[in-house]
Amino acid sequence: MKRSILFGFLLSFSLPIVCQTAEEEINAIIKAKPIDCVKFIPKEKDDVIAFATVFNLAVFENPEKLKELNSKVILKIELVYTTYAEKIDFDQHALNKKRLKTLFALAPNTFKQPGIEWRLMAQSGCTSAEAGKDFFHGVVITFRDDGSKIKRAIELAFMKEVTEGTVPAHAYDAYVKNETKFYSLDSSGAVTVSKEPKTILPEFPGGERARIDYFAKKIKYPENGTAKESIPVNFIIDKEGKITKIGFPGGELSPYAKEVKRFLNAMPNWKPGKVDGKLTECMVTTTIDFMDRGSIVASPLEIYAANSAQFAEKEKAFDYMAVKASSASKTVSYALSKGNYTSAVIVCDITGSMAPYTAQMLEFIGASLESKDTNFVGIVLFNDGDSKTDKNKTTGKVGGIYSFVPKNREELGERIFDAMQKGNGGDLPENNIEAVLEAEKFFPQSKRIVMIADNFATPRDMELLPKVTKPIHVIVCGSAYELNEAYLDIAFRTKGSVFFNNQTIKDIHLFEEGGTVSVGKHNYVLTKGRFRQKRV
Repeated sequence: MKRSILFGFLLSFSLPIVCQTAEEEINAIIKAKPIDCVKFIPKEKDDVIAFATVFNLAVFENPEKLKELNSKVILKIELVYTTYAEKIDFDQHALNKKRLKTLFALAPNTFKQPGIEWRLMAQSGCTSAEAGKDFFHGVVITFRDDGSKIKRAIELAFMKEVTEGTVPAHAYDAYVKNETKFYSLDSSGAVTVSKEPKTILPEFPGGERARIDYFAKKIKYPENGTAKESIPVNFIIDKEGKITKIGFPGGELSPYAKEVKRFLNAMPNWKPGKVDGKLTECMVTTTIDFMDRGSIVASPLEIYAANSAQFAEKEKAFDYMAVKASSASKTVSYALSKGNYTSAVIVCDITGSMAPYTAQMLEFIGASLESKDTNFVGIVLFNDGDSKTDKNKTTGKVGGIYSFVPKNREELGERIFDAMQKGNGGDLPENNIEAVLEAEKFFPQSKRIVMIADNFATPRDMELLPKVTKPIHVIVCGSAYELNEAYLDIAFRTKGSVFFNNQTIKDIHLFEEGGTVSVGKHNYVLTKGRFRQKRV
């Protein structure tokens, strides 16, 4: 019997054979429908790098830098080219193929890593070979930030907050974005944390000496002034450096106050203030004394950034509880609440950027423990070797596995925090199956395994799968684009299931040779006992 489980978009035409080689992968990428644009201008960010090729050639301008991609988790690759052809017989497909072959050779990870989204970007604005040199040609790669010291420190802090219930698990993205400004590396490379915002106050053009000179030359004693008078004044220096909202606590009707207002309105723009690198409004207060002999003396300026404690409109602390949950931020929580996982052991990957998903597990199981309504018999965490060097990892003996039965939410959070601190995986493959075997050994009374896995990381130890005796139900985390085939294989060979992109794929073990699973826009065919994606 051949079965086909269909989820999402189904293709109504026959599909070619499964791609297994770089050549077949390249052919599949080239056949995809391109996205039209007049001119593509790459914008490099912390998680985006553009690699240019020489115009009309398959030669990358920075080949050595491409090798750095082999240590990164790649999310998306955009192949950018122009549609202009100087000769009618010019073969753009052939040039794109050569560029991809060069890319795969220099950065094998771009071919081997699962879950990468490919896009063809066709620029139509080029009208000549000469103009083509001003257009970008090459690949733009978006990757996931996994290993920075600061990112790891923020994730550990996030896990503590989730344990304490002060931050919800679904607020991970908002937490990382907002808290990053408080973290930095000192001269020794250690992570430091400062909750005090870094403030740069406004500056008069030319500095303080120039401001004093300007004051002495430009402010005048009123002709109708009759006696000495002190004029307290405050004003705002806005984000463009302009003086606005001039105020006089003692009133502005006197000739002295009117002269101060004239003087301030005529003042040139200042260099605006900043808080944590962002332009901000600042309040300035001072007192100007008009003496009875015609001299004028100003007290020192007091300047406060708009979100400092001294400023009346103090910025409120970020409210993470107000962050709304999306379907992507509830992947694990949803799967655990909907699945029938009675008498199961949770086996959770805590390497790389699995923190948001681990936090969801913590929150869900923590709530179950508090209500004394949990069907789970235990927890197994794995970090692929406690920071063991990759060359010293032996299949089945990698380590970094922690098995326990938590008594409450606090203990669960502490154990997760400890395991995260001890290791972060190293290379991309991870010891998923070794952790499953440890779960079977430590919890023999369990009936099934719930594996919370990273879609971008293929288990390094699939050869151990025949030793597994219980069904593995895989909750696949990360990338809404395509499913890592390895997790279909695990479910198929253990009579388990796969949860991915809010879809549950059951009864996979009933498939026979040639059976097809459709997940979203992608199809996977069972060929020689393994699922492989078919390319359109």
